[in-house]
Amino acid sequence: MNITPILFINPNCYKGNLILVLNQFLKVKIEVVDVSSLLPDDKNNVLSKAPLGNLPLFKKGDFYLNGTKSILKLLLSQSNDPILKILNPSDEYDSSLIEMWIDFAISNIWVLIETLFIIEKKGISITTEESIKKEAISELKIVLEKLNGALKFKTYLVSSNLT
Repeated sequence: MNITPILFINPNCYKGNLILVLNQFLKVKIEVVDVSSLLPDDKNNVLSKAPLGNLPLFKKGDFYLNGTKSILKLLLSQSNDPILKILNPSDEYDSSLIEMWIDFAISNIWVLIETLFIIEKKGISITTEESIKKEAISELKIVLEKLNGALKFKTYLVSSNLT
């Protein structure tokens, strides 16, 4: 019997939504559960499986995995798309460079994008706090300029792997 993995998320958190967006490309079959729809005891039981009781949380059978990047790496390894396998190299140095840029994006870019956009079930609405919005846009420009500067003279390949 093949068990469908479950991804427990808070739909108002960018991390779970990031996994859902990227999984549209990975095409790994997962069931998505909004923890706010669970009964309090069930929700507490789910959250107790994460080291800090936070989301997103991946479950398959008795296996639990917490952390956006960890979950994305697992889903990437389970993708059947040969093109996407390129993003998961076996060489530890190439893999480390890819990890660095994934960390950079998650730690710097997505946090600022979450500040700019409030993700709701019905779509994306721009935040109305103008001062917060201006500061986030300013910080996002600085982060993207750093990313652009680092990639400016690169071939956008790590060894023979697309990144």
